[in-house]
Amino acid sequence: MSTPAPAQFLRLEYWVRGDLAQGPSFVQYYVPSRGALALMTGPQTWSWVRPEAVKAAVDRLASGVAPFGGPRISAVEIGGRAVHDPASYARLFTLTRKAERFPDEPDWQRIVIKTAVPSPWSTSAATLEYSKSTNVLWRGNEFVKVPEGLASRIEARKSLAGSTRRSFPWTVLFGGLGGAAVVVPTAVFFRRRRVQ
Repeated sequence: MSTPAPAQFLRLEYWVRGDLAQGPSFVQYYVPSRGALALMTGPQTWSWVRPEAVKAAVDRLASGVAPFGGPRISAVEIGGRAVHDPASYARLFTLTRKAERFPDEPDWQRIVIKTAVPSPWSTSAATLEYSKSTNVLWRGNEFVKVPEGLASRIEARKSLAGSTRRSFPWTVLFGGLGGAAVVVPTAVFFRRRRVQ
């Protein structure tokens, strides 16, 4: 399954007891609102799955337990360099337009997310890489097309808050025209009054 957008989550810790009363332990993350489980499948390797077979058991165990709030992104690096306004990079998890083809360009840059409290979005379960030549984001098991305006902000490591596309400033134009529509009739009215 694809990487879900950041949301409240639970940290599930497991301890296995063997004959010597000690054994391995491991962690999983569960996002109840998305029905998604991030589980470790190998050393530093994570995957998102839908826990259909164990969902009822997980929900039962988690009932009455307060989840962690949505993660606070404290730092983001693209290709090893820090970005401005790291919290705004949560937007990368909400883009939905699928890429039209599988890009194989060699310019992929890894995006590393760090959160104040360990979370599934700060593990390799949140695989993020960006290709500048194609404006495509590799997110988990999917490739997502990044809008041009947002892509230029990613490449400049700027904040992703605000508009995602370069567009004509219609608000400024119509605001200016509206102001002119008030000023011109007023000037004509005063000119007519003076003539009479």
